[in-house]
Amino acid sequence: MLKLYRRLGLTLAFVIFLLIGAACQAALPGKKASVSSSEIASHPIFALSVADACIITLDARGQQVTGTIRNPQFNASTDLALTSDGNLFITIDADADHDYREILLLDPASGDEISRITVPWAPVKLGISATDRLLVGHTLEKSSNGRFDLSIIDGAKRKLIKEIELDGYVADIIFDGDIAYIAQVAVRPDRDSGILIYDVAKLQQIAFYPIPQPAAGQPPLSPASIALKNQDALYITLFQFEENAPCQQKGHLVLMDLHTGDLTPIIDLDDVGPMLMTSQGRILTGESCGAVQGRLLLIDPEAKSIIQQSVAGPGIYDFAKLENDMVAVSVSEENAVVFYDAKAGQVKKKLSLPCIWPGALAAP
Repeated sequence: MLKLYRRLGLTLAFVIFLLIGAACQAALPGKKASVSSSEIASHPIFALSVADACIITLDARGQQVTGTIRNPQFNASTDLALTSDGNLFITIDADADHDYREILLLDPASGDEISRITVPWAPVKLGISATDRLLVGHTLEKSSNGRFDLSIIDGAKRKLIKEIELDGYVADIIFDGDIAYIAQVAVRPDRDSGILIYDVAKLQQIAFYPIPQPAAGQPPLSPASIALKNQDALYITLFQFEENAPCQQKGHLVLMDLHTGDLTPIIDLDDVGPMLMTSQGRILTGESCGAVQGRLLLIDPEAKSIIQQSVAGPGIYDFAKLENDMVAVSVSEENAVVFYDAKAGQVKKKLSLPCIWPGALAAP
């Protein structure tokens, strides 16, 4: 099963989730977090250490670590999301049997638990709108009861309001207002990978566009990360299994027409990883594979070319877009966050972290 998931482009977060699940039996609900910082920076970044029961707090302007939040429950957490009032939603799935199916709302300044929301399945991927509608991707398939769900939570009321069964796991979620764009990866041959567009305010699906697949016998294409160009078009990095590649994966950057679902090829990539758009209309993506250098690639999508390459380090996991086109980059294999200037196309600083294996990032 792990081989199948890897071939279909399962995100690094889920791989780690499977590996550490059995080691998290000691994580019990109700534990108070230990907070090493006296206050949260005015321009905070939160980095989740998925292997060290730790959330690192950083100052985006000072580009420095300001403290840590530790709790044994974080050992099985795979994602976090920042609310409009500065609190953190965190996935909690604390043991190998996935008995704790909860979303924890945390005050990062004190480490206090504000509330818990029970969800119907193991939570792994989060996305949050500007109005605090939280999407939860449940992406674990059990042989006894295989299903993939998407839960919608009213963050202000801290209440689960809708559950949707999907045909695959959620690889990425981005928002434009209350409109969510969801990259769905099917792992069963009779289901479609594609882009789900959903209105979280009206609680209704707008569209689903399947990813066209190559000829029979060729490895399938699956969406790995997405970035919105405008209301008419969406950039997608597509994962494809490649037996001879260092991590058995290659990528394709494409543009999807959001009226028709048609795809326009832009450029092929050696790897897949996180992606975002800069203010100059460029695409920034990174190499997630730990067996390569870990390059940051700045792409001009109009010219269909890479205009700048910088090495951040192996295992580029997530991006957080900061002010003035500065980007925070989590580098899991080096336990670091890199600050990257997307205007200049340069790494400005690499900051070592006090907790190992940083993954998901969250910033205002």
